[in-house]
Amino acid sequence: MKNSGLVIDLCQKYKADLMLAINPETIVENLIPYFHNIEYFQLLGVAPGKAGQKFQKSVLEKIEFLRERLPNAKIEVDGGVDLEVAKAVKAAGADIIVSASYIFESADFVDAYKKLKDV
Repeated sequence: MKNSGLVIDLCQKYKADLMLAINPETIVENLIPYFHNIEYFQLLGVAPGKAGQKFQKSVLEKIEFLRERLPNAKIEVDGGVDLEVAKAVKAAGADIIVSASYIFESADFVDAYKKLKDV
């Protein structure tokens, strides 16, 4: 990644948390050079853009890959997260889920939120 060293250095200098995000099609092994500098990772479960897309199950393997190699990292998953996906990503090792369409398109968005929170 172009200028990644500069960004990492600035974040360390100012004690800012740095999260590295990847699209579903990104090869997760591309993150390895950053393992010693970054402890927060966001895996997009869908291609950026349109809301309401279906979660890409290949992301589960990427979560497992990161969790095995970085047991103390924080892993966030965003995109296509419904109740079943939330259970699957948690089982794979994710710490944080982001869900919008599932909640806001639900007949009872408070109940949908509570169910996700209980995962």
